[in-house]
Amino acid sequence: AESTSGSGPAAAYEVSRSRRQQPGQHHQHGHRGAHQCDAGADARVENVQRYENVLLRGLYAGIDARLRQHEDRLEYDVLLAPGADLDAVVVRCEGIKRLELADDGRLLLHTAAGEVLTQSPPTTWAELPDGGLRPLDCHYVLRDATSYGYALPERAEGLPVVIDPGLEWSTFL
Repeated sequence: AESTSGSGPAAAYEVSRSRRQQPGQHHQHGHRGAHQCDAGADARVENVQRYENVLLRGLYAGIDARLRQHEDRLEYDVLLAPGADLDAVVVRCEGIKRLELADDGRLLLHTAAGEVLTQSPPTTWAELPDGGLRPLDCHYVLRDATSYGYALPERAEGLPVVIDPGLEWSTFL
């Protein structure tokens, strides 16, 4: 597979062109072809590369993030190496008034315009040595009025963990 890597102020990234990624695979990033984009009132950019997955390495010690396309939506996963400190993960939401946890576990993002954007409870699993997946309970934790993180009441010690927050994109449009 062809790959590109780089580094920025916060983390390294990896993009590669290979086969479609399956749940639990961390290093394969499917290339979805070139597209055309509008770049302003009178400009159009041709042959813009589009990828299904981009892996952001080293956001925190032992913690990566994967941005991915799923059913024509952008989603992200938090990838924990064994022993990584989940408390280090803090997601800051800019442009909102406040966050709220609903009784059913959804994360509600209240905007200044009065809209409420929603994230359903995260789907979380441990990756087993035989390639299987073991579901884990995970929920959002409010850090302050505009930041949140995650809690895993029963951590799978010694196993990599994937947290897949449930973005309800219809609420973001």
